[in-house]
Amino acid sequence: MAWFLTVDETVNEKTLTAYPLYFNLQHIRPAAITTKIANRNEDAYDFAAHANPATTHKHCDRRVVKKASATE
Repeated sequence: MAWFLTVDETVNEKTLTAYPLYFNLQHIRPAAITTKIANRNEDAYDFAAHANPATTHKHCDRRVVKKASATE
């Protein structure tokens, strides 16, 4: 909290998570896995260390996927 107060004095405990520079350590692992999947790295699933690749896609893949509806 002290670091944010030195950068921007308007940030307080209630608005901290909405601050653009805020991140949580839990954001780093999914971001790294998403980058590896997007770059098609061979070790992406080994890096994730999940038994099933579907688990990796469900919980760690943060890519934005646009779904198209069927046309007739």
